[in-house]
Amino acid sequence: MNDSFIPLLQFFVTVGEVVGRKKCQKLIHILQECGHDFGFDFKLALYGAYSSGLQARLEDFVDNRYIQEVPEVTGPAGYPTSKFVANRRNEVILKILGQDKEPSWKGLAVALNQRRTRVLEAASTILYLRRGGTRGENLEQKFAVLKPHLTDIFDEGKQLADELRPAS
Repeated sequence: MNDSFIPLLQFFVTVGEVVGRKKCQKLIHILQECGHDFGFDFKLALYGAYSSGLQARLEDFVDNRYIQEVPEVTGPAGYPTSKFVANRRNEVILKILGQDKEPSWKGLAVALNQRRTRVLEAASTILYLRRGGTRGENLEQKFAVLKPHLTDIFDEGKQLADELRPAS
């Protein structure tokens, strides 16, 4: 497993901000599924692919002020969440470390960050299940069992997953 510090710092410099821990988990998982190594191991959890290592690194980034965690209210129901905002000094840190070249995944990360968290959760779950060998009708059945609250957007999540990594 690679050290995750530099790739995660590049991620936050690239996207600027991410609203929600869940969305951050899904973005990094999907980028890894697309072949961009951030050095995290993911397991399936309640909200899809989850990395305790990424969670610990996010807390470390907040504690050491690489990112700021700002309380945010989202959705019509006003759910409380967090917004992670990159610190401007991160660009300087990357330059000093000789890691300031634009990452190959920049466009993908920015585009994914524009997507709704629910769609990212669906796509991330589909990619995770496929990595484990689940295909065809079995994919939709397992997805429905694991994510009954997302069955209405299965097709949208699958379409995104197919665009990112066509099923083999």
